[in-house]
Amino acid sequence: MNPLHFQQILASFLVGGLFVALQSFVAERVSARTAGVVLTIPSTIGISFFFIAWTLSPGEVPTIAPTSMMGLVSSLIFTLTYVAIAELCGGRRFPAIALCPIMGLGLWCVSAHYWATKHIVNLPFALLTLSTAATAAHLILNRTRHVRINAVKMRYSTGQKIARAIFSGAVIACSVWLAKAFGPFWGGVLAAFPASNLSALLILHWYHDSRFVVTICRAMPLGYSSQIVFILTSSLSFPTFGSVGGCAVAYAVTGTFILGLLQLLKLHHGIITTRRNRAL
Repeated sequence: MNPLHFQQILASFLVGGLFVALQSFVAERVSARTAGVVLTIPSTIGISFFFIAWTLSPGEVPTIAPTSMMGLVSSLIFTLTYVAIAELCGGRRFPAIALCPIMGLGLWCVSAHYWATKHIVNLPFALLTLSTAATAAHLILNRTRHVRINAVKMRYSTGQKIARAIFSGAVIACSVWLAKAFGPFWGGVLAAFPASNLSALLILHWYHDSRFVVTICRAMPLGYSSQIVFILTSSLSFPTFGSVGGCAVAYAVTGTFILGLLQLLKLHHGIITTRRNRAL
């Protein structure tokens, strides 16, 4: 490994870790429902795109965009599996705390390996597949609308924040290394690895009950729409504006979309609350 490549991987680890630390800072200051959207803000995939574009070429981003979308399908499979096992096992410690990530990551690895080896380059197909999967996951996770959700907000200790940052930074660094060593498709798939979600869910599952984990996950499929916006924008912005400019434009467009999405969630929650009050 040449010195420049090592510096790029190290930089991706540090920047990615800091980004996820900031994400944790924001997530613990909003409601549990909104936190599900915050946790799906393009962190791992966004920073990975930037460093893959920097180490290879900005023109590689449109190439790996479909594969990254399929990687997000695998992340949805991970989330659904985690929630299903959490609901079946109940409790917050062993065996649920071990089975949930093991089973979820197992299915993620199998499906992600399939996408990486197929070298999917059809963006409309990937977009349709991810949109369908996100819609199905949203309906499944929100099938019990009238269950009162936990109002407790997410809280992380300093050690937990550092652990999340290190773990996510390591995943981003691995995606950049894989893209350089084995081709952009492997980097694109690993860029969609649910590093932020996994670390958050493990911490929350340990300190809260399974219902709180389900509450957080309910908004995640909806939050994946921001990932779609980011990937689609990146496919155009990176080749046009380069690594820095392309990443900045993609995050600006995605940030605007997320603000609108949060306003819609707030409005929807207000309507539901009003209806319940009238029913009483």
